[in-house]
Amino acid sequence: MWKLDGWRHWMCKGALAGVVAGAAVGVGAQPPAAPPAAHWSTSWFAAPEPAWGPAFVVPPGMPAQVENVTLRQALRLSVGGRRIRLMVSNAHGAGPLQLGRAGVATTGMAGAPVPVRFQGREAIVVAAGAQALSDPVDLPVADGERLRVDLYLPAATAVAGYHWMRASAAG
Repeated sequence: MWKLDGWRHWMCKGALAGVVAGAAVGVGAQPPAAPPAAHWSTSWFAAPEPAWGPAFVVPPGMPAQVENVTLRQALRLSVGGRRIRLMVSNAHGAGPLQLGRAGVATTGMAGAPVPVRFQGREAIVVAAGAQALSDPVDLPVADGERLRVDLYLPAATAVAGYHWMRASAAG
């Protein structure tokens, strides 16, 4: 397995579309009789854009496909919470996106990223034009905190979308 560097890390068929952070919030001196429902808020989002055809010169050097790669994305959350969820998009894909595994870590976190599961599974397939929302991940994050998200693509994956504006590098 190898990692894409530079601008290539975000030019894949399955772009990470968003991260939502959640925290159950209770108000008052007495604890509620039942736990309050979790409230999820979008904390980071990158709009996936369709890949340009071969007749366009920009973006230069975009591969036609990738295989056996881990895409690493760095992002900064706007709001924090006790747990997070990831949304993986295959909005511009013509075929299914096979995601072998996903992981998330705060930038200061030592060790391996926290595994991310989708309906209890490590590996999923996201249909063309669809999105997948992860299970909640117990990872407390602060407002403005930086995250590192890794997405492993085990199979040959046609590049069908990306996000043009990169604001920070993945470490």
